[in-house]
Amino acid sequence: AQVAPVSAKFNVLIGRAAEAKLVLPTEFPNPRPLPASDSDLIRLAADRNPELQALAKDMAGKEQALELAEQAYLPDFSLRFGFTGSVSQTLGVMLTAPLRLEAIRAGIEQAKAQMRISQAARTQYERDLVASFVLNLSVFRNDERQIMLFEDTIVPRAQQTVELAQAAYAANRTDFGELLDAQRMLIESRHTLSQLKIEREKTLVILETWGV
Repeated sequence: AQVAPVSAKFNVLIGRAAEAKLVLPTEFPNPRPLPASDSDLIRLAADRNPELQALAKDMAGKEQALELAEQAYLPDFSLRFGFTGSVSQTLGVMLTAPLRLEAIRAGIEQAKAQMRISQAARTQYERDLVASFVLNLSVFRNDERQIMLFEDTIVPRAQQTVELAQAAYAANRTDFGELLDAQRMLIESRHTLSQLKIEREKTLVILETWGV
């Protein structure tokens, strides 16, 4: 009941008949790349935005350009929690389903918290052009790290946990509640991955407005 009105509005926005059939994709398209280094991206943005020239000069050729820029222009903000590696290691050694589910849940909650922090920071720094650029580049790189974590570790481990729970339930070694918990966590991990991919693309669009 909710899809039809949304489809009609979208059709009108792109100049099609409201009743035209709208075929939704079944999966996300491949992400658009941003292959340049952080220092090169800062330089490219500075070529088109005089406000960033001082930043580009300070960070020229530096390997840790983005981290240094964060320290200089975003002193109260950090997405570098060192969490990605710890989640991967934890999920790699936790063999029992309840412990693995807790680690997966922690990874999901951390990703959601970082998305909330990013949104709040955009509001905080929206009037500072240099800080806003540094923030969005930082958020973009963090989204990429989180997407890799979810694709390579969290979602596969959640899928494996469901399969183990199904086998255990079939053999009467666990109850139906544990199976439901595993399935629920798999759905939530996939949903969070989708949110991260959406946020990455939205941030990329913001960076493109700066000319990168």
